[in-house]
Amino acid sequence: MLTEEDKIIHYIIPLSMTLLDVFAGATAALIVSLTLKISWIIILLPILLTVRGDLAGIFVGVLTTSLKMGSIKPQFTDNTDEYYGLVTAIVSLTASNSIIASIVILIYLTLSGSSFNPFGVVSLTILTFYTTSLFSIIVTSEVAFFTTKQTSKYATDPDKYVYPIVSIINDIMIGAFIFVIALVVKPWKRGVVSTITVSLSLLLIFITFLLGFKFRENKRFRRTLKEAYIALMIGLMVSLLNGFFLESQLELIHTFPPLLIAYPAFIALLGNMGVIISSQFTTMLWMGEIGGISSKPKLGNLILNHRFLSMAKKTITAGLVIALGISFLTQFFYMKDFVSSFLKTLVILTSASTLIFFFLIYPISVYLSLRLFEEGFDPDNFMISLITTLCDSLGLLILMLIGSIII
Repeated sequence: MLTEEDKIIHYIIPLSMTLLDVFAGATAALIVSLTLKISWIIILLPILLTVRGDLAGIFVGVLTTSLKMGSIKPQFTDNTDEYYGLVTAIVSLTASNSIIASIVILIYLTLSGSSFNPFGVVSLTILTFYTTSLFSIIVTSEVAFFTTKQTSKYATDPDKYVYPIVSIINDIMIGAFIFVIALVVKPWKRGVVSTITVSLSLLLIFITFLLGFKFRENKRFRRTLKEAYIALMIGLMVSLLNGFFLESQLELIHTFPPLLIAYPAFIALLGNMGVIISSQFTTMLWMGEIGGISSKPKLGNLILNHRFLSMAKKTITAGLVIALGISFLTQFFYMKDFVSSFLKTLVILTSASTLIFFFLIYPISVYLSLRLFEEGFDPDNFMISLITTLCDSLGLLILMLIGSIII
């Protein structure tokens, strides 16, 4: 007999938020028109989706906890050093990531023999990083402050509401920011505009350095930089590779734009599916429902465990339902050959989702969670970031691979 938690609807509802990421894909599709002038601009999309998500996760995690503890006030002005130190840390990490991303992109374009304006590359990269970061800080703070103020009245919990809301807003705005800033910067041209935008970029870096120097003794500033830097560097390197690969697929994207429109939602769906299955598995390990904490359950037995396999099947079933929704919504932003385009998108997304889930997410979640558990670590501290990074990288690769076969 199914318990209330075992019903398929409780798998579909958490995954349904990813449908809104189709709007992120729609704004990202704006960039395609600019790739005819500068093909490398598409590289920025995977980078900002990943890095912005990582930074937002760090900011939200610290902010919501600190608001509950009272070390941060629910207000922008006259707040505590804890809040301003946290904001400075996020901006400093943004500056560091933007500089590294600029250098790596310049090296890539040089080695690939592409024609480019180096001032345009640097200014567009740094300005998009800063714009998305400052926008995210403001929106995240506002949502967190608002939900905190409403806690006593409506029993709202910032931990449950803030990240899902700001994650969707950030994803939707990233494509729009890249597009608008590119129109202002005009990185395909040399001249006065390039000089001004590069100067502005360097000014932002200098101001960030001054802020970092001011808060150098702030405990929150130092701790956030120390604990987040390595994970962010890994995410940045993976997302750079994703960006280079995405640029190589521009011909396919021009042929079938729904692939790019569906891309942010598809990646978000995979990550959420991975988090659900990994979290369920580690919970069952700690509660002794699979072998018990004192014993060492075998990998083969875990993969074939009836209850866990049932959860995996329900997770992929719910994921395929959401993939159907993503495929349908995608067509409203690509009003050509609606039925044919819908069916192609559906086949690509469902095939890619099933392949990635059963051959990558599911076995890796089981294997690594078990090994970490046996070594005395808490898998929850490692698995979510690992699974989402894996989904970001391999998800794009397999999506485009299957897309090239179907199209």
